[in-house]
Amino acid sequence: MNDKDWIRNTIRNNMLLRDTEDLLKIWIENKRYEFTDVAFEVISEILLERLGELPEQNSQAYELEPQEEVDEIEEFLIDAYDPEFYDPEEVLWVGRWIRRVAVGAVVLYGLMGLLEYPNMRQIMISYVINQPKLYWEASFIAFLTVLVLSALQAGLIYFVLRALGAILKILMQMELNSREARAPRPEENPT
Repeated sequence: MNDKDWIRNTIRNNMLLRDTEDLLKIWIENKRYEFTDVAFEVISEILLERLGELPEQNSQAYELEPQEEVDEIEEFLIDAYDPEFYDPEEVLWVGRWIRRVAVGAVVLYGLMGLLEYPNMRQIMISYVINQPKLYWEASFIAFLTVLVLSALQAGLIYFVLRALGAILKILMQMELNSREARAPRPEENPT
């Protein structure tokens, strides 16, 4: 899942926590300075699922209105859905860099293996110092040893870093989900 899909899913999960009346108010007022276009797309999908049709919207409002409207926006910004301990954009940025570093680590360990080959070759040849006919075999074993060790080191670092990136996203989602349990919609109640 790429970052855009992940952000869209996060917005959808947040909007699913809101009741239908709240979503209708957001949809009808159509205040584009409060929500992104993606949020409006998600709201329209949810309202279609819940109501089967979309009511008309007011004309798009992209600019702030008088002070009372600004007060509403400030109240919205302090909403329980906003992350308190992190900036989602920064976490996603760190996740992208972790993926890049993971690939760089594979390349780095490959180069380090090439630099280590002469030393490993000398070690292997020292075991067959009295048998010059086995130098080629010792060199080949040294090459395989360096190759396997470099691959193991690179793989270990790669998977640890990729897991760290995945853990960051999981922690963001856990923090989001821990704020408020999703209240069941009326059609979900088994009465």
